[in-house]
Amino acid sequence: MGRGIRHPRCSTRMQAKGVRMVCTLSNLNEDQLRAVRDLESELGRPLLAFSCFDLQPAHLDGESVQRIRRLERELGLSLLAVQNTS
Repeated sequence: MGRGIRHPRCSTRMQAKGVRMVCTLSNLNEDQLRAVRDLESELGRPLLAFSCFDLQPAHLDGESVQRIRRLERELGLSLLAVQNTS
């Protein structure tokens, strides 16, 4: 299996401060989507576009963690509690 590409903004210093890099699939505009599709055609491989954000994880009590885990199992996805970003 190939090696992953490390995001340039993800550093040991950020991790030491408790900041985590979280990435989601990007919402591309038409020009961006066209550029990605063009490169996919050239490479003969599908590409996924991600946008990354620095987030501070929330500190939760055990009951809150259990409630989150229960909902994750029910919905079949992963949830991340973060500090307020506003």
